[in-house]
Amino acid sequence: MSLDQQIQSAQERLQQIQHQAEGNTGNSPLLATAITELAVALEELHAATEELHLQNEELLATHQTLAEERQRYQNLFDFAPDAYIVTNLQGVIEAVNGAAEKLLNIRRDVAQDKPLIVFIAEADHNFIYEQLDRVVRWGQHQTARALAQDLQRQNLARSANILLQDHEIFIQPRDGIAVTVSLALSAEFNYQGEPVGLHWLLRDLRDRKQAEQKIRTQATLLNLVPNAIFAFDLNHQIIYWNQGASQLYGWSATEVMGQSVDSLVYQNVAQLAQIKTTLLEKGKWQGEVCRILSEGQKVTLEARYILVRINAGQSQAILAVETNITEKNN
Repeated sequence: MSLDQQIQSAQERLQQIQHQAEGNTGNSPLLATAITELAVALEELHAATEELHLQNEELLATHQTLAEERQRYQNLFDFAPDAYIVTNLQGVIEAVNGAAEKLLNIRRDVAQDKPLIVFIAEADHNFIYEQLDRVVRWGQHQTARALAQDLQRQNLARSANILLQDHEIFIQPRDGIAVTVSLALSAEFNYQGEPVGLHWLLRDLRDRKQAEQKIRTQATLLNLVPNAIFAFDLNHQIIYWNQGASQLYGWSATEVMGQSVDSLVYQNVAQLAQIKTTLLEKGKWQGEVCRILSEGQKVTLEARYILVRINAGQSQAILAVETNITEKNN
């Protein structure tokens, strides 16, 4: 029988006693007082029970909200695009997400309880051990506040729990080739300010490294071309300058990068405005232009300009390819 049912049964029994007492004129005033006080006590108990029910409903609602939030964060953890690993202070894996499974080439249930160091290339073992030792030392001697102050002095973090950011190391996947990743490390603290766990964020840099290599290769090829090739944004700031442009104009890439093409290249600003109008309308322009180089020499150039666009269709930059045809025209 529930508490509500017990209270209801007690109230019904009390009503029976009251009816019997009212029908028996020989009862003492003391009995009538006791019955009245018992009735009041039962009413108060009933009210307290109702309040308890309301509190239980609120508690259940809070638990439900917390469960939904926990599931939401679990989903964010599981489906994050970067590898995310949770370890204890000794570096033993407690949880990994889907991206970490793929990066380490191991199921999360198999990875659990394994030392993270077994998935780190040997060349970076000492670095990882240094991070673990550092956290243990802080846990023994410092509070989270002292840790934050220490980190701020070392310019290593933007918030109190970030220990390391954007440090490149090599991960050694199971039965695979070592992979370069960017490591971010943060600590989890309890209410006493003591570190209780570590969060390791590993960003796979393979695509970025391949893109960087591709850019370097393309830049090398462009530097081998005798033509002057340069690019500038729609604010006329130079964003690329090859060796051919350096040889033609007499300025190195370091000198011109970020400078305005108006003063360095286009003495005739009106002509540049006309070229830009055509580019915005048709996406390209071709013709002959006259230039005065850094040494004062006047030359005639065959110029081809292309408007480079991003995916959304917005203009991004103007790519210029210029060839000196002064001697040809003479």
